[in-house]
Amino acid sequence: MAGVWMQKMRQVLVKNGQVVTCNQYQNAKDWLSSAPRGAYTTARTVCRNSVFEFESHVERLSESTLLILRESAGDDEDSYRYLTEPARIRPEVLSGGV
Repeated sequence: MAGVWMQKMRQVLVKNGQVVTCNQYQNAKDWLSSAPRGAYTTARTVCRNSVFEFESHVERLSESTLLILRESAGDDEDSYRYLTEPARIRPEVLSGGV
């Protein structure tokens, strides 16, 4: 049974709510090495309609975004901290806006 399930797995890349062709990449590492700088996460779906450990993905995106902003904007963390709070990012991820 597991073998049949594994054969049905596929990879999909979504950017800003749009599916992006990624057939030219052999794996996630290849894609990431050619992608623009940004916050990324990978996820597994459950029954193709839910994301396994979704909140962990939102938190990872939040942390990555904060690190990027910290590096580029400097020490003025108060000015962008609210942008990276998981509660603010979550609706964007759910709507496909991220």
